[in-house]
Amino acid sequence: MSDRRHIHTYLLLSVVLSAILIVRGAAPEFDKDLYLSSITEEDENVPVYVTTVGASDPDGDTDIWYSLQNTSQHYFSIDPITGAIEAIKPLDRETTPVYHLVAIATDDGGQGESGYTDVIVELLDINDNSPLFPYEPYIGSVIEHSPTGTSVMRVLAEDLDDINTDRNARIEYTIIENALWNGTDAIFEINSATSEISILVSDLDREEVEIYEIVVEARDGGSQSATATATVVIQDINDMAPKFSHTSYFTTVNEDAEVASTVYSVTATDRDTDFILTYYIVGGNENDTFDIENNNNVGVVTLMRELDYEDPYQPRRYNLQLGVSDGIQTDISTLLIVIEDINELSPVFSPDTYAVNFPENVTIGTELGTVTATDDNGDVMYSIDPISDPLGQFEVDQHTGTVTTAAELDREYTSIHTLYIVATDQGKPTLSSTAEFIVTLEDVNDNAPMFAEDYRPILIENSLPQQDVFVVSAIDADTAVNGPPYTYTVDNSNNIDDYFDYRQVNNTLEINTTSVFDREEQAYYYMHIIIADVHGLSDTSTLTIEIGDLNDNAHVAGVTQITVYQYRGRGASRVIGSVFAPDPDDYANDDKMYIFNGTSDYFKVDNTTGTITITDERTPEGSYQYQVAVEDNEHDTQICDVIIDVIYIFDDAVYDSASLRLNDITPEEFIMIPQPGTNSPLQNFTDILADILSIDVIHINVFSVVLSGVRLTDVRYNIRGYRPEALDAIIVTNIDRFKDEANLDITLVNINDCMDETECEGGSCSNVFRVDDSQDALVESGSASLSVSITTSTTAECLCQSKICKKTTCDPNPCRNGGQCIATEYSYRCNCPSGYTGPQCQDISRSFFGDGYAWYSALQSCRESHTSIEFLTSEDNGLLMYNGPMSSYSVLQPDYIAVGLVNGLIQLSIDLGSGMVHMEIPESPRLDDGKWHRVDIYRNGKDVELMVDHCATSVITEFPTLSSEDTSSCLATSTVPGDSELLNLNTALQIGGVSQEPAFSYPPDIGIDLTDRFHGCIRNVNQDGEVYDLGNPAQEVNSVPGCVAADVNCFDNEEPLCINGTCMADFNTAYCICDSGYYGDRCSILAPEYDFADDSYVTYSLNGNLSLVDRASDYQIMFRTRDANGMIWRISSEEGRDGLEYIIIALINGTIQVHYDLGDGLQIIALDGMTVNNGVWHTVHVLRQRNHFLVLLDDGGDACHQTEYAGAVFRELKVDTESLVIGGNLDSGTLSHNFNGCLSDARINNVYIGFDGDIDGTIAIPSDGVTEGCYSYVCQDVECQDPLECQDMWREYECACNLGEYESDGQCIEIDECADAPCLNDGNCQDGTTSFTCNCNDQYWGHICQYESACATDPCENNGECEDILSGFKCQCKPGYIGDTCNMYNKCYDEPCENGGSCTPIGDSDYVCDCEFGYTGNECEETDECAVNPCINGGTCVDGEDSYTCECPGGFFGDECRLTDFCYSEPCINGNCTLVYGLFIPTGYECNCEIGWLGETCSEKDYCNPNPCKNDGLCEMVDEGFSCTCDWSWEGDTCEDYDNITARITVGVTLIGAFCVIVPLIIALLCARKYEKKQRKRNSHKLSDIAGSEDGNAVQSQMYKQNNDYSEIYPTQSGNEENGTANKGFVVYDNAEGLELKDNSDSGE
Repeated sequence: MSDRRHIHTYLLLSVVLSAILIVRGAAPEFDKDLYLSSITEEDENVPVYVTTVGASDPDGDTDIWYSLQNTSQHYFSIDPITGAIEAIKPLDRETTPVYHLVAIATDDGGQGESGYTDVIVELLDINDNSPLFPYEPYIGSVIEHSPTGTSVMRVLAEDLDDINTDRNARIEYTIIENALWNGTDAIFEINSATSEISILVSDLDREEVEIYEIVVEARDGGSQSATATATVVIQDINDMAPKFSHTSYFTTVNEDAEVASTVYSVTATDRDTDFILTYYIVGGNENDTFDIENNNNVGVVTLMRELDYEDPYQPRRYNLQLGVSDGIQTDISTLLIVIEDINELSPVFSPDTYAVNFPENVTIGTELGTVTATDDNGDVMYSIDPISDPLGQFEVDQHTGTVTTAAELDREYTSIHTLYIVATDQGKPTLSSTAEFIVTLEDVNDNAPMFAEDYRPILIENSLPQQDVFVVSAIDADTAVNGPPYTYTVDNSNNIDDYFDYRQVNNTLEINTTSVFDREEQAYYYMHIIIADVHGLSDTSTLTIEIGDLNDNAHVAGVTQITVYQYRGRGASRVIGSVFAPDPDDYANDDKMYIFNGTSDYFKVDNTTGTITITDERTPEGSYQYQVAVEDNEHDTQICDVIIDVIYIFDDAVYDSASLRLNDITPEEFIMIPQPGTNSPLQNFTDILADILSIDVIHINVFSVVLSGVRLTDVRYNIRGYRPEALDAIIVTNIDRFKDEANLDITLVNINDCMDETECEGGSCSNVFRVDDSQDALVESGSASLSVSITTSTTAECLCQSKICKKTTCDPNPCRNGGQCIATEYSYRCNCPSGYTGPQCQDISRSFFGDGYAWYSALQSCRESHTSIEFLTSEDNGLLMYNGPMSSYSVLQPDYIAVGLVNGLIQLSIDLGSGMVHMEIPESPRLDDGKWHRVDIYRNGKDVELMVDHCATSVITEFPTLSSEDTSSCLATSTVPGDSELLNLNTALQIGGVSQEPAFSYPPDIGIDLTDRFHGCIRNVNQDGEVYDLGNPAQEVNSVPGCVAADVNCFDNEEPLCINGTCMADFNTAYCICDSGYYGDRCSILAPEYDFADDSYVTYSLNGNLSLVDRASDYQIMFRTRDANGMIWRISSEEGRDGLEYIIIALINGTIQVHYDLGDGLQIIALDGMTVNNGVWHTVHVLRQRNHFLVLLDDGGDACHQTEYAGAVFRELKVDTESLVIGGNLDSGTLSHNFNGCLSDARINNVYIGFDGDIDGTIAIPSDGVTEGCYSYVCQDVECQDPLECQDMWREYECACNLGEYESDGQCIEIDECADAPCLNDGNCQDGTTSFTCNCNDQYWGHICQYESACATDPCENNGECEDILSGFKCQCKPGYIGDTCNMYNKCYDEPCENGGSCTPIGDSDYVCDCEFGYTGNECEETDECAVNPCINGGTCVDGEDSYTCECPGGFFGDECRLTDFCYSEPCINGNCTLVYGLFIPTGYECNCEIGWLGETCSEKDYCNPNPCKNDGLCEMVDEGFSCTCDWSWEGDTCEDYDNITARITVGVTLIGAFCVIVPLIIALLCARKYEKKQRKRNSHKLSDIAGSEDGNAVQSQMYKQNNDYSEIYPTQSGNEENGTANKGFVVYDNAEGLELKDNSDSGE
């Protein structure tokens, strides 16, 4: 109805009302009988004026008041004086288009008569509604190959606005996301007015694309719009030919194959739907020997005639031509069938029965005889049918047939052995025949007589002597000649003669009593009787005589204390103990009755036996007390108390329990309460432990006490909040207290039978803990009993548990830290909370601050093991890990392993129990550079290999036939001394340091300082594929989860850097490793999926930015398939050494295999424990470092999902960037081994390469058949019998009820997961599709609300978010806060470290900066002048404020310790040493000898000093004296005598000669001086030119020649040019003298 029609109706109503008013009379009259007005809907500017009504009173009264009778939910108001009506709220036309108001006018100021009128308010439409599509989903169809213009469907939309107003509701349709033909042309069009969709392309092919999706937009006249997705299904016609899976097939068939038996099966596929195939034989079928039929679209070839290989008229090969048809089109293939000869004659024994006799004590290895068989096929092989020799006591030589003994024989056990000797020929198939070989054993006297039966006489107490007589007799296992007559002798060493009389009668012994017996005094007597045979061979048999009980003592009231452990809060109905009514009479229960006083919903007592049974499997936790009346026929009734404590234990208590072994005690003795008011050993144990830990004893749960050997008892216990490694350490350090105060002899802490290497004869040994919830355990001892609804066991198994692929389920949950376990067909996967990136949701990293440590479970004992750890630090020393003895406790093994950083290099010490080996890599690069590094320790028995960073620094040299590698910089190998080959450990693995508590002590002198605690981050601690959860240590000090100093780089404005991935960060950088299925810098892009049909593939042209290296590979891809075989990825080399080298990832028989050849032949790595062709997505990741391969399936984590292998000699693969093929093996254009299924997320070196088009320069070129999307339509044409529905299992289906339902009586009924009330502690159960969810109250948490919440008290400060964990709670701190409760401010949040330094928080509001190279200071604010040590010759650099100084060692001096102090060694023995300089550099020394000494070192006596020659006489050394040469005027031995004549002549000659020499010499010196001044001036110009150069550092060394010696002048410059502080100068280096002269021009030096 339109708005105008509403108005007509209201006009009629107004007429009626007016008539009523006329009748009433004197009321006011309105100006109009009807007021019409309109306003715009949704007007927010309220109030909005509507209209004004007016009225007058016939009586002339002007005091008229106005009001509204119907205010329409208070949307309107009226001014009582003026009559102005307003809308007081925004109004919606689409809710109410027209409002009808009644206005009232009342005279006498609102107290008199009233008049009425109608007010009609129409709302004007605005375009405030978008179109909408009310009929989703929109699905249409069209037959393939339909002509252009064929209609597909209509997609109608609606608009609530007024269609008559401004085109508000006039809708036009467009396609905004169309499907494209050949990538460019639109396939569909839509009629803009009617929404009818039709096709633009006539060649739509269902086999290429079956479903198209387009997005249609509906837009009204006001530009508001809505979109809907239209799905177009292409309907099939029979336009595709069937195709055999192979063009040819091959098989063999034995000639004795039965007629009608299946010979071979072939398959063909038809890409059409609903096809029915017909198979037929085209040719090659001679004599119609074979036939083929269709069985579920599989062609089954069967045999129709008998075959005979020897028949010359029958062919031995049939080459069948097979055909297949879908009714219209056909395909042809061939099947070659080869008939194989069979072996029809068995070997013949001659004879076929052999018999021999030998004495039973025949020695091992004795030849008993030889059998012989012949056969037409040649030699036969002999064996013994194991059925005839179950104990393996005989052997037969497989070639000669000689039978020998292999073990000791015993005639008394088996007197005749009938062996079946089997002779097997070498034919095909092999045939065999059997002969009997009978060995009869002859008796020897090797058995002494013994009792004829197990005599157990009972003598009733209080009987008179001589009344009881009993007889014993003997037998002998030997034959009669070695048996009777027997002789009996009684051993009286225990005074048995005091109680009994005896005599021999023939071959028997008669015994009678001589005393009266009291059972309560002694219950058993033992008579040791020596029995000898006829030859004197004897042995002792013990006769146990029991004194029978009489009810001659009264029972008393007792107290029964029963502890009941219910696993997961449940336990089957079972006996949990017995009523304790102490009675000295043993068999008193036979006369007793037990009456339960009162009633119980959970327990009952057996009236005749007194056993107590728990009857309700959901018995609530708590303590229960009852009374039981115990009565018998002889004594008074006693009232006994029964106390039952019911305790729930869960998976964490059981699987994270601690254990110990007690010596010289049984389980019954351990729980026994000796006397009322005293404690049992169990209570003493828990009391001492509670006292040590300062906790209430009720928190200690001892839930398993089992006998493990002769008087050996294994105890298993748990304390909430304490991991077993911490409890083990507490027991070890207090072991003497348990001995002294509780008399408990603890022989083993952490039960591990693998500690004894003989357990597995030196092979791998795994300590396996098992829980059996189908069997309960009960230990009962007098007044105490312990009942557990499960049994536990710990066994040593001779295997490496971590390397065995075993099926793992979600029970118990293997996912840690709150991870959700999702069960798969063969295993499980973990859906992990954010931040937990291990395969089982482990927290893989931890920070250590240089004074702490963290404890974890011990490394397991495998003969071949691989341990790895990654670390990041700037400190040069620190212990990475230690596992070994923590005290001098004698039962602990001496084995240990320690890994640490010493002076920046890695070191390893390991002892297998018989000697230590210490290993290091001295040529390794330093590892304290603030980058992540990895250490791998490979051990094979005693052989140990230590590797750093995958040996990335090794030097590889490879030729076509040779590969060599220098690993001196990254690898060390050694052998541990002694005979031990296992690393036996059962103490905590300590990481980052060891506890220095006084209670702990460690092995001395192990080569690594255990007190050097680590400062930095540790991650990815891995032992044989098992990743340690570093976030949950057993005990820790000064360490926190994550890598605090590096993780700050994983956030961008407090937003995670990696949206769907793991952040890998060091102190300065960060990058993302995306989760499977995502890519992009921040892992924000969902990787598309691609379908690979038959004969489809993708080739690539790789971008060089992928950083391909020859020594390493990293390939990852996701796949989904139902096929068992197919090649997923092939990577080939440019040119191999012998053909192409390659790496292939393939499916073989439903499992992942990696085939590779690096140059020395095919190697195969198989993950054959996990079937992956199950139709779900999997990820395979292949990592190679040199010749070491690691293959991960679905992120690895156990032996089913990862394996490693290093089996090749060659180490490099030079990848051909054009060779990669995904989807099959492409050889010269021919595709083979093609993959059929879906692929996604292909990566190389963690870089996504896509499947179609250009991805960052890598070009992917898909073939036909590769299409985007991974769909399954198997249920499209399947009709299941009601009520079942077709369940799409991805390209397989099953008819079943929907998930979460079960079928019953022809109906699908929903499974109520909450029916069993699984939630504890008032948790609210919420039923899910396949499981339930417990909504716990604030006081509890856990899967079923089983744990008390530590977060209930809000322990996290500063708005930290609290998370309950098994050990208590964990606070997720807001940015800027750290600490267990977020109570400490993280000063690093303010980024105080300058110049790229990394910050590590220490305590509350403190921090330490790890500076980048070249910087120092508390905040890295200072330049480290000593970063590159300028001091040579071992000098120590001391950083100053603006420069540095060098502290030189002895023998050197100068600014940089460059000058040699030749006098340092004091070479002058009797004199002073002086340095000799050459161009300002010391070149040697000279000695200034004391008077009387001479020589180079002043070591020779100088007889001429002082000069003994007088009057200027010349002294010369002569032998050990001197000789004087006197002046011309003196003579004598010491020139003391004067010669007058000679003196005068000499003076005259001397004066003349001096004049002739001195004058020319003075002239020559003056000329030389003038030349030297000119030369110096010229050279100084050269030096100043160079030193003044603007770019002194760029000037090449300039050479000049002087005095035939070449010198070089080097410009120098230091300081900072930008700051104008550059100091320029020059260095002159003399090549001839090797001297250096510096001139710092600006400094004036």
